[in-house]
Amino acid sequence: MRAPLSLLFLLACTCATGACGGPRAPWSVDEPSEPGPHELLDPVTRQELRAAVAAFEEQRLEVARARMVELVRWWGEDVHVAIWEQEIELAWREESEGGGDGEATDSPGEALRDEYRRRAEADPGALAWVLAARLEDDTHAARLLLERALEHDPAFPWAHYGLAHAHARAGEIPRALESLQRCFEHDPGHLPALRLYGWCAAQGGEPDRAIDAFETWLERSEEDLLATRDTRATVILDLALVHLAADRPERAEELIEMLASESVDEIRRLAALAAAEQAQGHPRAALETTDEALSRDPAALLPLVQRALILELWLGDVEASRAAWRRVLEISASEPDLAAGLQRFRAQLHLARLPRPEGIQEMAR
Repeated sequence: MRAPLSLLFLLACTCATGACGGPRAPWSVDEPSEPGPHELLDPVTRQELRAAVAAFEEQRLEVARARMVELVRWWGEDVHVAIWEQEIELAWREESEGGGDGEATDSPGEALRDEYRRRAEADPGALAWVLAARLEDDTHAARLLLERALEHDPAFPWAHYGLAHAHARAGEIPRALESLQRCFEHDPGHLPALRLYGWCAAQGGEPDRAIDAFETWLERSEEDLLATRDTRATVILDLALVHLAADRPERAEELIEMLASESVDEIRRLAALAAAEQAQGHPRAALETTDEALSRDPAALLPLVQRALILELWLGDVEASRAAWRRVLEISASEPDLAAGLQRFRAQLHLARLPRPEGIQEMAR
């Protein structure tokens, strides 16, 4: 529930063809919903929270942590304050971990997870269980904690949002959309849920709905107390990738160029830019962009695959593409994850169908 979802799968394939279902426009654009029972901040306090978040973004964790002390004292039942307290405390502990004695102990995340679980057990409530669920790496465990939150308050939108996030992480898009529908029923203006809805719509093969959701979120992102500058940049990249999947590469390129000075993953941004250039019929420009990405990280698998595809399918350079696919094989062999395995299989298929070098053909005769 904590980690932001990514749309980078759109660089390798278009959206799935099945409809995602779900509501057409469940959020309120012009009239945000009334604050919920755990959304308590007045305008002055919202600015104080933003100041703490700004210090967090600047990696001034001691300052951010100190600013949160007073906020938590008076506003600890506000969901945004509670979430930022958790995020800042976790970051501070992870930064401080290097000063330990080196003995085997729980990681900062595990220790904080156990603390929040104990708090919820001692003083159960919807918000307490949601906070405990946010720190769970195990999706099944997070779901159980979120169900306990809903036992306390079936109308708590953050619990429904948390369940939607857990379902989405597990690839259960229809169930995620059902939970989002319940979240919007209780809070039509829930902005984190709106962002997640855009991701689910893209996964479900409905790019227009995804674009609508992401653009609405960006218009209203200043209202989202959980949003940071990095979050906004990530959503712009997500929006660009959906435009790519919807065969609108010109708009995608405009959005990607906006991110040149932002702190998004530069390899992924360049891979998206290469895809947009290629889709507009500029394979040599796309090849230069993949080369720029590889100059930053020679082992980056996505631009390696893009480079091999451009050389083979758009530029017809058999020998260069053969070398590029062999490089994909080499790099993917050292990566144990499924995505690398799929790229390794792709490289094997392409190498098998490429014409053999002239000398080998003569020997075969």
